Amino acid sequence: MKHIMKGGRMTVEKLKRDDVILALHQAQEQNKSNYLSEENIKTIAEQFQLSLADISGILTFYSLFSPDKRGKHVIRVCDSLPCRVSGSVDIYLYLQEKLGIKNKETTKDNLFTLEVVNCLGACDKAPNVMINDEIYSEMTPEKIDSVLDALKKGVVNAE
Repeated sequence: MKHIMKGGRMTVEKLKRDDVILALHQAQEQNKSNYLSEENIKTIAEQFQLSLADISGILTFYSLFSPDKRGKHVIRVCDSLPCRVSGSVDIYLYLQEKLGIKNKETTKDNLFTLEVVNCLGACDKAPNVMINDEIYSEMTPEKIDSVLDALKKGVVNAE
């Protein structure tokens, strides 16, 4: 993917930031607990000659990264205005009750982590839920039950 700036020139800063984000994503994917450990963060900071504060800024800006251990499946409920109007709060409350956890908590069996996020970018099909890297649109409690049951059985893209 090219990142072209004014005059058709790529900037080192833009390329470096993209590489850092890619490195963070790969490190998190390789971690069985689905998070970035202190060791991961320090290694990436050293590799790209950045301060821990710089890396922390990236981690707090991008909600898909987490310095905290998470379950095998991360469930992100969209909290954008279109999703709220379409019922995302009810979806969140249903998931909270069904899983017995709140925002940023993980089930005792380490299978699911529940998170509320600002926007998943699929507003035309609200309410939306992202599970791992897959967006599920026009969600209802019935659809949630179906997807969760499939994930518990090991089906990857369940819908």
